Amino acid sequence: MATVGGITCTYVRGHLPDNRQRVRTWAVSGLNGYGAKRTGLGDSEWWIEVEWKSTSTGANTFYAAIEALQGQIVTIVNDWGNTFTNCLVTKVGPPQKTAELGYGGARMRCRIEGVRK
Repeated sequence: MATVGGITCTYVRGHLPDNRQRVRTWAVSGLNGYGAKRTGLGDSEWWIEVEWKSTSTGANTFYAAIEALQGQIVTIVNDWGNTFTNCLVTKVGPPQKTAELGYGGARMRCRIEGVRK
């Protein structure tokens, strides 16, 4: 079952990369070529889209719970059952609520962004 911070979702779509080697480059006026420096692991920005199908009230409750995760470190389990730990939620996008036939009549979607520690 897909979850974000322990909150059950109908779908969790997106990509959560592992930390990768960061490299900074620079150019100096009057010299040929570039300078480069390895600065450790990072570059692990991610985004996911979460969706919950429920009643209108359930969809609003779901979004309020997801919105409360901003600024927290969470564990994310995607649609395939892959688990990603130490995910810092930096931004929860605006809610996108639409009518849905079945599932109680509502679908709530939002985008979540963050970094992996």
